[in-house]
Amino acid sequence: MRKLPISVIDKQIMMVNFSDLNTVCLDKDTLKEYSDEKESQKYYLGYYYDEYVIGLSSGTSGNKGLFITPKALSKRLPGVFMARGGVSFCDLPLRILVCLRVFSQGFNDINAP
Repeated sequence: MRKLPISVIDKQIMMVNFSDLNTVCLDKDTLKEYSDEKESQKYYLGYYYDEYVIGLSSGTSGNKGLFITPKALSKRLPGVFMARGGVSFCDLPLRILVCLRVFSQGFNDINAP
């Protein structure tokens, strides 16, 4: 089997090339303005164009990042968390603590308190 080289993309490289890399053709500068406005208002609920959850990382690495999650995927996240954590349905209901910098639409979608 032939191994192909895979380029490493860190957050800084991702953000420089964000508009070219994201597969839903959203513009980085437009999303940054949207995220900055949400942050200044401290209101993090709602979807971008009623379709995407836009996340803004805190920038503790020195580079703030933008993240796009389609609405359909954010509604499936509880199953992803359960599968990844090895949680069985017979263990439900289960309370899980997730510490975040801010509450966002993505976590609202999974009915997080």
